[in-house]
This record gives sequence, C-alpha cells and structure tokens, in this order.
Amino acid sequence: MAVLAIVIGTTNPIEAAEACREDTGSGTCFEQLGQTNLNALLASDMTSGRIDTRITSKPWIAQSWSSAPFALAQSDTHLKMQASLDHLGGYTNSMTVRRYEDAKALAPQLVMPKPVPNAPVSLDIWSTIDVKADERDAQTLRSQLGVDYKLTPYAMLGMAAEVATRDDITLDTSGDGQRFSTYMAFRPIKPIILDAKAVWGEANTTAAHQTIGETRTEVSARIRADLKVDDLKLTPMLSIVQDNGDASTFAGGSTEKRTIPMEPRVSGSFDLGSSTQVEPFVRYRGEINLDKVGNANGYEEDGVTELVGGGITLVKPDAYSLAVTTDIGKLGEPEKPSLDSRVQLKIPLR
Repeated sequence: MAVLAIVIGTTNPIEAAEACREDTGSGTCFEQLGQTNLNALLASDMTSGRIDTRITSKPWIAQSWSSAPFALAQSDTHLKMQASLDHLGGYTNSMTVRRYEDAKALAPQLVMPKPVPNAPVSLDIWSTIDVKADERDAQTLRSQLGVDYKLTPYAMLGMAAEVATRDDITLDTSGDGQRFSTYMAFRPIKPIILDAKAVWGEANTTAAHQTIGETRTEVSARIRADLKVDDLKLTPMLSIVQDNGDASTFAGGSTEKRTIPMEPRVSGSFDLGSSTQVEPFVRYRGEINLDKVGNANGYEEDGVTELVGGGITLVKPDAYSLAVTTDIGKLGEPEKPSLDSRVQLKIPLR
C-alpha cells in the first residue's frame, strides 16, 4: 500500500532570500544564508518519533504498512522512506499468514500448523531517507541509519548516523554534513518517559564562492508524559539542551547556547459514526534561552521564543485522512510573527 498525500500550505515570504538577490556583494548577507543552510543540516531531530515508540513497544512504522517491507510517503514537496528490522519481521509474518489462509481456502481439509507470530525484538536496525523541498527551491536530502537495543522492556540504548546534503537553486548555495548520535531512554512508570542524547555533527556550505563550516555538539535531557483525562490526551514535555558550536564563518568564532524547551499538547479523538473520527488538538511550544542575548538597543535580555498552534484531523481508516493545521511562531522575537497553515489529504493507494 502507498499513500498519496496532497499538501497545500501558506507561509510568510522569505525576506532574507529576496534581500540577498539584490545585495549580491554583501558578505554579511551570504553569511546569514550560509548559516541558514548549516542550521538545516545540523539542527533537525535525528531520532524524531523513534525513542517514544520504541520505549513504549509501539510500532515505529504504522501497522497500515504491514503488507509492505518498508513505508513510503510522498507529497509534492516531501518524500520519506522508512525501514527497520522489526518491521521487516512483521511483514514476513503477515505474508506467511496470508499464504496460510490462501492454502486453507484452497484445501480446507488440509491440516497445517498455524504460523507462529514473531517475538518482539530486543535489537532493531532502522533507516530513513528523507527528501524535502521548500518554497525557495532549496532541497535537503537526509539518509539515516541507526541501531538500538532494549536492555529491559523499560530501558533502551541506541546510536545513529546521518549524512545530509542541501542545494538552493535560487540562491546558488549548497552544503553537506554528517552527524552521529547516542541516545538512551527509561520508562520508570507507564505514563512517564525519561530520555537523554548526545549529538556531534559537522557541516560545510558554499555561498558567494566562499565556504562556511561549523562543528556542533548537543547534549539534551527530556521528560515526557502521556496522560488521559476522559476523552482528552495530555502530553506535557520539558527538556534542557546544551548546544556548542565552533564555526569557521567569515568572522569566525564559537557559540554556546543553553535552552529549556517546553511543549504541552492537548488532543482528543471523537467518533462521528460510520467509522469516521475527528481528532482536534492544540499545542504550545516555548523555548527559554538561559544565556543573555543582546537586543536592538544594546541591552542584554533573556531570549524567549514561542509558538502556538492547533488543528483538526478527519480520519476514515482505509479511506482518507484530512488534516488542517495552523502554527503561529516567533511570538517572543522582535521580528514579525510567522504563520504556517497547511491542508493535507492522504489517500491510501492499493
């Protein structure tokens, strides 16, 4: 089964890109564009969704893909493929069950042993290939490979590696990078997840025939809870992050950033009948910068970045999924808030 995804989105125009079109001689301008590329190569979450599903023994790849050896989702700007040893075992088992049922249908009197379900795996190997384009004709390709091991049903260790490339056709910039990560997670009681990870990465990008490079390390710890109150699901999350960068930019220099991100989310699922469900949600993301930063007047102040969002999803299993979401970001920053609204329709293709 494949999924056809149609995404319609609106975002604020990228003013920095337009300004640099006109100001091709400005080193500062292209340093900013280069830093944008470096952030795109080094700032994403390598294990997004992996830790939470693995430590809670939920499938990392949705069960709707059990009839395929890997998952493949695509839209006009995004292509993502996921595969894992655990999922491959489930796919093999589903094919065995299907052959067993076909044989029984052809010869009901035939006595055969029933297929034995696969036992949960302690060691899992996983991979992701992700290709994403944005509205500025910039394309980022990521390839990830990871392995993790469950020491007990409530504790796990893992490591992952990533290589990435980014090309911006409009502004004639390009870059590449690689990262390595170790991670661990522990589930002391059912609704609580504690995890920590360390990431090292380096990337280089070329802008205006000049090369900018950066080496970045990040250490983080997080606590997350899954709580249910009647028909509502509450998912509070709190982290602390230490981020160090050593950049060979036009000016050179090192950076150190300590932040506390928090992201509570409230969602619900309600049955509309005819196997149709509606799933509304609201969320807030705030990030407190513990290091002092300078403002436009030269005074130091604590940096706080905020985002609020919400949406609603209409789901009819095996038929369609229609999602409408809106995020308003940069609420704690001096520049104009950003608006990101999307309508996404997913239709399974068999």
